Amino acid sequence: MRAVVTGGNRGIGLAIARKLADKGIDLILVGKNRKTLESVKKELSEKVDVSVFACDVGNDKEIKRLFKNKKIKGFDILVNNAGVAYYEPLSEMDERKIDEIIDVNLRGLIKFTKAAIPKMKKGIIINISSGAGKTGYSNFAVYCATKFGVIGFTESLAGELDNIKVFAVCPGGTQTDMWESLFPGEHASYRPEDVADTVMHVIENSKRIRPGAAIDVR
Repeated sequence: MRAVVTGGNRGIGLAIARKLADKGIDLILVGKNRKTLESVKKELSEKVDVSVFACDVGNDKEIKRLFKNKKIKGFDILVNNAGVAYYEPLSEMDERKIDEIIDVNLRGLIKFTKAAIPKMKKGIIINISSGAGKTGYSNFAVYCATKFGVIGFTESLAGELDNIKVFAVCPGGTQTDMWESLFPGEHASYRPEDVADTVMHVIENSKRIRPGAAIDVR
């Protein structure tokens, strides 16, 4: 089996990549930072075959260029994990930040999935949403909007695909570099490994989970 993980070079994405590698699943890791991607490749190549590709999923041209690469062969699992967040009132947020959140978290996720589906004859797509995709939080309006959108996209797409099962995984606050930059000194409820465990649970139990379900991390 082979899996694609976006944002697979750090935080939740890295924990997911490690969990997949532990299960013997080959990896295609996508991220913006080639240096950290190569570091992860070096770590995980002892267990499985790992390919890494630098790509900004918020950029249409980079997504198209990635999937034109003949090295991107068929795969069985797609984990759309890449994401960005800013914690501030909408009235104070500049247009660049608004666009970035929407372009990466929702628009890019949709475009990446559309480009990936032809590479998957069957398999599983897992979209990383958030607890903030089920409940709105002050100072997180744009982020919440994208994560609510991911859940709606997941549920709708699940009804369109016959041989590909689609799910969302919804972590609460998770101790990552992103969390620490948003909430310095505050301790999150979950570790990246907790999210990775839930992703693996969904993969291993996909036949028993309702397609389109948005599954909380426990």
